[in-house]
Amino acid sequence: MPRIRSVQPADLDALYRISLLIRNAEQDVIHPYKDSIMRNIRPIRNEKDYEWALAEVTRYFDKEPARGTPDGDRFEVLLGLIDAYEAKHWSIEAPDPVDTIKAHMAQSGRSQADLSALIGSRPRATEILKRQRPLTMTMIRKLSSDWHIPADVLIRPYPLADSDKKRA
Repeated sequence: MPRIRSVQPADLDALYRISLLIRNAEQDVIHPYKDSIMRNIRPIRNEKDYEWALAEVTRYFDKEPARGTPDGDRFEVLLGLIDAYEAKHWSIEAPDPVDTIKAHMAQSGRSQADLSALIGSRPRATEILKRQRPLTMTMIRKLSSDWHIPADVLIRPYPLADSDKKRA
């Protein structure tokens, strides 16, 4: 025989929200906040919709609403819509590993000598920076742990210099 567990207040709240959804579905309302601030949420299809959504979430920046409240739900939904629109229209490719190393060196004031000391060989560092040799897992681990460059960026594939061009 299955065990019956006690009903917790959170369960009652969830059941109440579900019952509101079912009741409101009969009235063509798809959210539990009938006649509330969730009513004007809409997809972001163009720049005008995007500007509207940005203006709406900006109101919440000074005092972020609590999760689970109508304002908190609205804030989360708007942020999700904005994130999806930005990812679709302005996706940013992660830089390749060599560009990441060069940028890190420039920002942190490190030199090729510092890279050489880290990976153990000056010629090897030159080959890496000139894209003549790929990074090894050992190099990636050292760069990630010592220079705090995310390993997931360093492990990405990248093009090596074409060796046929050198011979020509």
